[in-house]
Amino acid sequence: MFQKRVGGSVSFYETWNNYRDGFGDLNSSFWLGNEKLHVISAQRDHQLRIDIWFNNTNDDSAYLHYNLFRVSSEATQYEITLGSYTGSFEYDYMDYHRDMKFSTYDQDNDLAGHNCAHTQYHPGGWWFNGCLSVQLNGIYGAPWDTGICLFQRITRDKNCSVAAVVMKMKPL
Repeated sequence: MFQKRVGGSVSFYETWNNYRDGFGDLNSSFWLGNEKLHVISAQRDHQLRIDIWFNNTNDDSAYLHYNLFRVSSEATQYEITLGSYTGSFEYDYMDYHRDMKFSTYDQDNDLAGHNCAHTQYHPGGWWFNGCLSVQLNGIYGAPWDTGICLFQRITRDKNCSVAAVVMKMKPL
């Protein structure tokens, strides 16, 4: 449904219509499209797995897993539904994004007083709250504290060394 690889050849700072319809190169970096995610997830229950690789000498990877994943229709701004979390992280980075509507720089649906998809630090479409705990559609190769990041809201720790991400949905 989504893949972002090292190199940042595809910009994820895109319009609402592009996120709705999908964009990118299926052989490298792409967003399948929120409308497709809605149609697929409305047909039956799915689970979601997000694999994340880090840009370090150990080639570390980790994952987030949810036993339920749905994306609502455009009429409700592609709101995300997530089930219970399991995964290799001790912290559920997507918990802060549960039941949030999708935002892009040209359509602000987040709960912040400003548009989280249109900031200098983490620009790109996502299911922002006020603003983020994880932003996987940021700018690859940005300075260490911006771009594609995981933000632990309790300890305030930030990891912006993400090198690649793959989000996959699977029918239950």
